[in-house]
Amino acid sequence: MTPDIDLARPRNLSQLLDATFALWSRHRSVLFTVALVFAGPVAIISQGLSRSAPGGDEALTAADLRTYALVGLFTAIEVPLVTGAYTRTIARYGAGQEVGVGMALRDGLGAFFSVFVALLLAGLAILGGFVLLIVPGIWLAVRLAFVGQAAAIDRQGARAAFRAAMEITKGSWWRVFGILALLTVVELVAVTLLSIPFAAIGGGAELAASALIQALVTSISTVVETLFFFDLRARRALAAEPAPAPDAWG
Repeated sequence: MTPDIDLARPRNLSQLLDATFALWSRHRSVLFTVALVFAGPVAIISQGLSRSAPGGDEALTAADLRTYALVGLFTAIEVPLVTGAYTRTIARYGAGQEVGVGMALRDGLGAFFSVFVALLLAGLAILGGFVLLIVPGIWLAVRLAFVGQAAAIDRQGARAAFRAAMEITKGSWWRVFGILALLTVVELVAVTLLSIPFAAIGGGAELAASALIQALVTSISTVVETLFFFDLRARRALAAEPAPAPDAWG
């Protein structure tokens, strides 16, 4: 079958966005459903938490802390699942394979452990960098931005994922920082603006809307991040190719 997307082709930001919306439009039922299954529950829990969060000078209670910890736990589970599912699914699209919701969900579950460990260790390393002098933490956050994708696609453990993530971002720190920072801002603004009409309604409608909105934004932003990962891999592969031999008659 003809691949849905060429993952060996480098792309600039405009081309990344064009490829994202083209791929997402063709496979939106699969990509949106996977994000809804994995990210929707976390969105509902977070929305419920925001309703009961103490305001002003009100002190945090033990119940509040347990709720925050629960949200953190669910997020720590959600991110590796989404990362693994999207990385492997988009790799399948690049190989010309048909992917259904069931296969995509199984890909996320199958990659969970390796992606979770890689992201956990990367998070600890980044936290250590922030504790030291802040700047090393920012530097590491960018250099290790794609450690989860590397763990999902290479399947060689956290150490290999660290090396792969550091390798593909080498020499591209500012580009990676700029694009990911822009993506984060757009994602936050999109979630906020789309949630405003439902905030006034409240109740179950607001909770349901928060899950749908988070799934939509997560699905699109994760496609961008995943294609960006493959873009960086393609650039490193092209840079590693030997230069053509000079023409003997030239």
